[in-house]
Amino acid sequence: MKKFIIAAVSTASVCMCAAATHYDILGRKNSQMESPMVYKNVGPKQADEQQNVNRSIIATKSNHALARQGINGNNVVAIEGVQDDLIRSDLHNQIVAYTPSGIVRRVRQLAPEEYISIANSYFTQVQDREASSSSYTSAKRTNSPDYTVTFPINSMSSDHTQASPYEYGATTTYSTLSYVQNRSKKGAVSWYFNGDAYDSPDIGVYIFNDDLPAKASYNGDYSFIPLDDCAMNSVIGYEVIASKTAHILNRASMHSKIFAHNARCNTEYPSSPELESPQIYMGLHTRKATIDGGNNSSTAVYSGTAKKLDNYIYNNHTVEIVGAGNFGTHPRKDAVQEGKLAAEAHAANAITVGAVNPLTKKYENYSSWKNTAYGAKKPEVANYTNIYFNETAKKYTTSSSNTYIYQPYYDGTETAAAYTAAMVSELLSLEPFYRWHPEVVKALLLTAGDETIVNTNHDTDQGASQILSYRTILGTNYYRNQSRYWIGDINRLATNKTTNGITKKEIKFNVEVTAGATYKAAIAWLSSGDDIAKYGRIPQDFDLYVYKNYNATSYFEDAIGKKPSHISDMYRLYTTNYNNDDLITHAQNEGKNPYEVLQFTADRTGIVTFSIILYEDRGETNKDKVILGFNVLEIS
Repeated sequence: MKKFIIAAVSTASVCMCAAATHYDILGRKNSQMESPMVYKNVGPKQADEQQNVNRSIIATKSNHALARQGINGNNVVAIEGVQDDLIRSDLHNQIVAYTPSGIVRRVRQLAPEEYISIANSYFTQVQDREASSSSYTSAKRTNSPDYTVTFPINSMSSDHTQASPYEYGATTTYSTLSYVQNRSKKGAVSWYFNGDAYDSPDIGVYIFNDDLPAKASYNGDYSFIPLDDCAMNSVIGYEVIASKTAHILNRASMHSKIFAHNARCNTEYPSSPELESPQIYMGLHTRKATIDGGNNSSTAVYSGTAKKLDNYIYNNHTVEIVGAGNFGTHPRKDAVQEGKLAAEAHAANAITVGAVNPLTKKYENYSSWKNTAYGAKKPEVANYTNIYFNETAKKYTTSSSNTYIYQPYYDGTETAAAYTAAMVSELLSLEPFYRWHPEVVKALLLTAGDETIVNTNHDTDQGASQILSYRTILGTNYYRNQSRYWIGDINRLATNKTTNGITKKEIKFNVEVTAGATYKAAIAWLSSGDDIAKYGRIPQDFDLYVYKNYNATSYFEDAIGKKPSHISDMYRLYTTNYNNDDLITHAQNEGKNPYEVLQFTADRTGIVTFSIILYEDRGETNKDKVILGFNVLEIS
């Protein structure tokens, strides 16, 4: 591997050499910040020469995603499932598996253990599996042999307002993690963090960065499981981003177990996440994006990087969370560069996260926001950033005695993404229903915001308008979720609906509502990256409708294969016939988004029918197949 020399120069030297290209500690080109040092001769083009080796993901069959869910095994052609936390219905949690001849099994679960036992009869294994202590590696002080690292005793000042690392001329005020989590309504779910759920199983999360994480501060020691074994010369900017990501994930969640994947050594994603211990259910992408080009750069196009990530999600069903990028206020201020997303943030199947200031509840100006080339609104969700830890700073020293003090201040969309991953890991730990279902997790997060972002000074087509919270993700007495998924042959899962002589596939189901309560509903579906790249758009287009069905009649159905001994062993079902004139609202985005969101307030207590229409079905890989998730959040 080619070795690049990293030389440190003072701020004054930067001013005298304005014609040269310089990169600071985070790799920002031509940085104008008053930082203690910048680095030169480490350009994105050179870095990309190291990164462009072996970038293709492992080849998989087009139906591998369905096989992973058990569709091609046990003579099953489609499955659907329900996780109902609204608690009022007799239908609490069920799995339905279909064979070509009809239903093969319908079962109702009351506990996570029962769900795991039954799901594992049909799906890729969902386990509560722990790693052995010998698997873990303690974070080093640094991964680079070119520097020595010490932890100065005097680290944090009382003034936590610092120069913004991503917006020239601006300052940022940082808050403690406990303050930010309080903003996120963590106290509303004390039943989870202080109760029995504290002993929930661990969730494997791999972080995909340009370097392995290092010890972020003197008190910031942690262990991780490395997924790469290769020798390389570290770039401090890469190491810093990886360390920030791992540190936030480690501190903000109880159940995340970190797997570190070094993108510059081996860019293939984990090939068998279900075989790791604990199982890897989530990926976190916070690479140091650049303006100048390369596979991890900001871009306005659907790049090969985005396609590979989409294919990986489609085939492996991991939840992938990506920082939107920090190009909202690029210094050049031109229409081409400003606001562009990081390359991986364009992935349609991924969950892209924008950055919000916890003190003002405003989007940070640097947070990337431009829509994708295929028209989808990004970022889909937003979360808090600007967190500091009362810990000792970290000092890098070169052989020529140049130094840089890395303070434990965490910012950028990479912090917001890591904080979001921490929240989601708690959801996956609490309820196994959501494991291997990124389509359902995205639908849930699309409804999970309950604090409105104050400013809308990004373009009007931005995705997220609210901030994620613990109470809307994990649920309380006043915030309750019902989630569903449908995977497999659309002809088996859907019925037909004819409107004005045009027949479309329809999935319809009922939800109980309470007068005066507000409901936020969303659907999200997965697409093949190959199909998106070929057609320049999302290959399938689903529309979401909700109708009043207050005159629905109820009936009971026995649990197949189980003799009912009590009414609780039956399902209370309702007729799903509705009148088109009773439409409450609908969501249609003309095929641009791989998701739809709507909201309504119930005017009476009763039944509403949701209708999901497959408006268009093109493409090759996922033709006549569906991987679709639904969530409705009740705010009572």
